[in-house]
Amino acid sequence: MNFRGILGVLGLMTGAVISGPAFAQAADATMPMSAEVVQRCNVTATPMRFTVANPGANTNVDSSATVRVECSAFSFFLVELDNGENAVGNQRRMVGAYNGGTLNYEIYKNAARTQRWGQGFFGGRLGLIFGTGAVNFTAYGRIPTVTTFDAADAYYDNIVVTVSF
Repeated sequence: MNFRGILGVLGLMTGAVISGPAFAQAADATMPMSAEVVQRCNVTATPMRFTVANPGANTNVDSSATVRVECSAFSFFLVELDNGENAVGNQRRMVGAYNGGTLNYEIYKNAARTQRWGQGFFGGRLGLIFGTGAVNFTAYGRIPTVTTFDAADAYYDNIVVTVSF
């Protein structure tokens, strides 16, 4: 075999090694993809505490608390308050820890205490956060006139604050 023949045989052998094996079949698989974005907004609320110093004085007893919404991304949200654990219909009530008596109360969106803070688009409070940040909302509470017939007791209720974003 001459020199050109030897180079030709070496070339064929090198080509066979470099080109790799020839596949006769193929198989496919599906790779499911998913992502979950969890809790980009948090809500906290301070306690609302009423102090009734003069029962029967025929005056309203007012208090307030803060509802804070903190988000980690741009968020348009709705803050809703339920009617509490002791409500009758839409009437919020606190119940006495010892005697089981009740005190009616209400929570409002405005300082004049004319806009009830409740549920739904018109009953809740709307908010907007650009990027990362927080918004504080004041919840204005009122117990209408406490009479001398209301027993001395420690009254309580729990309100669930829901943020939908």
